[in-house]
Amino acid sequence: MTSDGGGHVILGIGTEDRGDDAAGLIAARRLLGTGLPATVQILALCGDGVTLMNAWKGAETLTIIDAIEAGVPPGTIVRIDPWKHPIPARAFVSSHLLGLAEAIQISMSFGEFPRTATMYGIQGRCFGMHAGVSDVVMSAVEEVVKRILAEIESNAYPAAEKPGRRL
Repeated sequence: MTSDGGGHVILGIGTEDRGDDAAGLIAARRLLGTGLPATVQILALCGDGVTLMNAWKGAETLTIIDAIEAGVPPGTIVRIDPWKHPIPARAFVSSHLLGLAEAIQISMSFGEFPRTATMYGIQGRCFGMHAGVSDVVMSAVEEVVKRILAEIESNAYPAAEKPGRRL
């Protein structure tokens, strides 16, 4: 799942069966069909670092949405520019040996991380197996979707002939 050279990649990251960890996946699905320009690719992925690095390789712009465990109130939205603020590995719940924070650091060190990047972290309440997504996190997902759509609109993307696509 490699970016096809340029454009904007939006990555919703998470695990479907782990409660609030599904926040990024849900946000990515909400963004599908919103009439985004064809230059915007929307991907819903697990947090495997190698898969993530392949997904953003070659992209000009990257937006990441993921659940976090940062000790702030559930539903809190944290917006980070990974180039200005290192992503703390402990904030991102991952069962993978190479997770999001490590994948970002490796990609940056090899010059393969998009120069324009935004990370939206949504503080989860429950990450238990087979738990549902909490209401407070669902509200935060909707807010993140609105923010991303507003950011894309403010960047004056050309009108789309076809909506953004998913690989």
